[in-house]
Amino acid sequence: MLASLFLSLPLFLFLLFPLQKNPSTAAATATFLRRPQPPPGIRIRPGYTSYETYIQRQLNKTQNPKLRRIWRTRDWDRKVVVFSRFFRALPPLVVKGDFHAQPFGDATFDFEFSNVFDHALYPDRFVGEIERTLKPGGVCALHVAVSRRPDKYSANDLLSVAPLVNMFRGSEVVYTRKVDGFGLDTEIVFRKKNTATATESVAKGLR
Repeated sequence: MLASLFLSLPLFLFLLFPLQKNPSTAAATATFLRRPQPPPGIRIRPGYTSYETYIQRQLNKTQNPKLRRIWRTRDWDRKVVVFSRFFRALPPLVVKGDFHAQPFGDATFDFEFSNVFDHALYPDRFVGEIERTLKPGGVCALHVAVSRRPDKYSANDLLSVAPLVNMFRGSEVVYTRKVDGFGLDTEIVFRKKNTATATESVAKGLR
């Protein structure tokens, strides 16, 4: 009888005094649970409680010796040299910012291009900001990975082009085609609708 009570004592104590959660862990969990859920067809990779934690992982990547060798050789020829041809007449303007909250006004650009959709931790916000900053009738071209998995540092996996089409509420698809774009296999081009309905659709997407 005494042995039975002795063995049961830890269980009684556990029920009477539940474990206290670490405040920082609880706050991180609450932040993660508040994060908007991605639309069907897009899988957000686990392990990120905020966009800041994702950016820190990207910064840590720059310390990888193997990647540094690739960036200085193969990628230098494939990207830097090729891209520099576009900017011979006009030097590029580089602005620091978060593509989930572009530091530009509404209807600023006629054209936007991105090949980093897989790095969006909040895909809806990423798309909403493109539509917000595009002028009516403006064009957006995206290079994405659909048939293959993006690199291990990506924040999301796009399972088809359908989720992208659904998120661009204020735009229409111009065309979709296969490309070979540095590991990305699909190009999809959108044109922002030139109507008041498009503005309303974009506003809903940003909420």
